[in-house]
Amino acid sequence: MHRRDRASRGLLAVTGVSAGPDRRCSAGTHLGSRVQQRSHPPREASPGNPELAPELTLEINTLSEELTSLVSQLAPSLLAVPGCGALTAARILGETAGIDRFKSKDAYARHNGTAPLPVWSASHARHRLSRTGNRQLNAAIHRIALTQAHWHPPARAMMARRKASGDSGLEALRILKRRLSDVVYAALQADIIT
Repeated sequence: MHRRDRASRGLLAVTGVSAGPDRRCSAGTHLGSRVQQRSHPPREASPGNPELAPELTLEINTLSEELTSLVSQLAPSLLAVPGCGALTAARILGETAGIDRFKSKDAYARHNGTAPLPVWSASHARHRLSRTGNRQLNAAIHRIALTQAHWHPPARAMMARRKASGDSGLEALRILKRRLSDVVYAALQADIIT
């Protein structure tokens, strides 16, 4: 049986929608249209409806306060890291899913994609940014790194030292992200103990 036929039969069994006589449509196309049929109409949040803005702002503020409260209970050490706000800390907590499953800070760095990859060009060995790992976790660490690179004096000094020694700005940022991965790992370990 062809893969598309199996997808069509599975689609028919799950949603009750047939792929049609030509069977050239994918299951994803039909599921997408099925979701559009079943979804609720969007709330009227447009420039023409300004009275909804205060209600949405209140809802956002309430959720933000609730999230900050929960994160401050679960990870106070992580919130103490300069540049790490409640939303970033919540993302790190959710994506890490338990720091005790990593045997070392290096394993955690490999998981979040900040472990450097060696690259050789002729006789010059250097490291480049890893494109593997959990990209959401990497993005959270990247936000902390950018904040620290702009506002945190020790991070700014480290970036200046690396640039003075011949590293590019991206290489210096990669090194900062790797060090921040170790800081985040230590903060999460400290939060388990407390």
